[in-house]
Amino acid sequence: METSILSGLEASKALYSSLESRISHLKDHGIVPGLAAVLVGNNPASEIYVKNKTKKFESLGLKTDVFRLEETVSEDELLSLISKLNTDSEFHGILVQLPLPKHIDSEKVLNAIIPTKDVDGFHPENAGLLSIGKPRFVPCTPKGIMFILKHFNIDLNSSLNSTNALDIASLIASACPFTPPPFTLTDKSNLSLVSVKLNG
Repeated sequence: METSILSGLEASKALYSSLESRISHLKDHGIVPGLAAVLVGNNPASEIYVKNKTKKFESLGLKTDVFRLEETVSEDELLSLISKLNTDSEFHGILVQLPLPKHIDSEKVLNAIIPTKDVDGFHPENAGLLSIGKPRFVPCTPKGIMFILKHFNIDLNSSLNSTNALDIASLIASACPFTPPPFTLTDKSNLSLVSVKLNG
């Protein structure tokens, strides 16, 4: 099986470049996209992840605020913050960084974000839209992988239809601030397999 090494950094530069005109268009109409990032506790990985997200937002001239809460914050207090952010017109997206402390029900918190601001795509409504092929928001890791494959002109449909097993064994996403475990995407028509590993 052939191994293809792809640069996530190269693909990300192309993506951000393509966004410039869209951002300018919105600003010309008085709209500055805003992201509210909610960070609970002091998890080092979460700190880095949120920092990278907000740094990129700022570099694009967009609005972003980090709402930091203590590890001991109650679930009700967190839900109250999300309720306020849901109605705050300055923020078009809300991101609650996981994991949350064990005493907080993560599913309840994520479901409290209104679907139109759920940029992670975790709300049941958004997951349902995705499942029927009408996505509003797509979780960032699979969407990022699909963008990288598209950037490098890798057509999964034609490749999988002509090959029983296409293995992209190592996808070097150097723009990715974390290293999730390897996972697979299965083409149901012929049970072909794509294996992707992110190294960041």
